[in-house]
Amino acid sequence: MISVIIPTYNGIEKGLERSIRSVLMLKNIDEVIIGIDGSDDTSNELCNELQKKDKRIKYFENKKNIGWGKTAAICISKVGCNRTIIHSDDDWMLPEMNNLIEFSLKNNLDLAYSKYAIGNDQTKKINIFSNPTWEKKNYIGEKDEFHELLLHDCYIGRSIIKTEIYKNTFNLKALENLNREFGEEFTAIDYNLFLDLSSQDSKFGYLNQITNIWTQRANQETGMFYNTSGKHLGESSYLFNKYYDEKKHRKDWDFLGSVFNRVKYLYTFAKKKNKKINPIYENHFKVFSKKISSLRGSNV
Repeated sequence: MISVIIPTYNGIEKGLERSIRSVLMLKNIDEVIIGIDGSDDTSNELCNELQKKDKRIKYFENKKNIGWGKTAAICISKVGCNRTIIHSDDDWMLPEMNNLIEFSLKNNLDLAYSKYAIGNDQTKKINIFSNPTWEKKNYIGEKDEFHELLLHDCYIGRSIIKTEIYKNTFNLKALENLNREFGEEFTAIDYNLFLDLSSQDSKFGYLNQITNIWTQRANQETGMFYNTSGKHLGESSYLFNKYYDEKKHRKDWDFLGSVFNRVKYLYTFAKKKNKKINPIYENHFKVFSKKISSLRGSNV
């Protein structure tokens, strides 16, 4: 019923074994596909040993490092179940993930998501994380996910998505197109997918439970460098330019002004940290600003 894929690069010191074992404890998990992306640690040996004890585990190894996105796409191409979870090599799932799986299957959701907590391996602490978009009740199809995603950035954590959707939208060709359109390697692949699905009115569902622990690390794309470099600015601008359609989506200034202020803050923040922002990010922001200005009918 459910496949879990785990792309990993040198995951041993990040907690790869913990990550895999947390998945194996869940019900309804039929296969765990691990993509070892040219690691120079003992990930291969670990996967081999775990596979001897649990035949649900499958793994492959790239001869050289090709990046998280491409490795994930290869994993997805090997999936045999009708729903897939992408799991990080340093995160771990809680028993409550079983509830999200059942929620997804029972309601035949295109995408099911839930809340998550934040863990820190250095401090050994887990902190409850909150997001203004997370409801205090379960819902199915009640939220305008597309506009919420543009307004609040990517608030969806670990999610369960129909495999056919992943195979159609998260493959090597699609990633090449993203990189080409953006102008360099594009990293907010999950955010792009969520916007794509929500713009097509796919069936989303939200479970008001914490189902997994996200491990906080400084060098993750959601870390400080992602903001200070301006890449967060560039990718947010690009995604608005790509998916917002004035004929289909909200055109009121309260909404557009709030989206603009969010992205402009990213621009201002990056400018304070860098004398010069990557021209790719700058150009996407210029297009974004002009589009907002045109929609408003005057300069922003």
